[in-house]
Amino acid sequence: MFISLLILMLGLNCFCMCQHISKDSKADTKFEYLYTYKYPEETVPEGGYEAFTKTVKKENMDHNLEVAMLGIEETILSLTLI
Repeated sequence: MFISLLILMLGLNCFCMCQHISKDSKADTKFEYLYTYKYPEETVPEGGYEAFTKTVKKENMDHNLEVAMLGIEETILSLTLI
């Protein structure tokens, strides 16, 4: 009985956590579309935002994980939220 209740509680906790993560990620997404230039110019185009991208790669047991992190200036984001 204890193991059955433990599995049930773990399942419910995972479900609730996934719902909260889904809501938070939708609320944190500020852009509907994202375009990046392969060869950027010196100046930022009109209506664009300056950003920095860093790709992190990890290989473990014949599996490759590649994550691209995008950094956007905080002052620009605070102006768009007003």
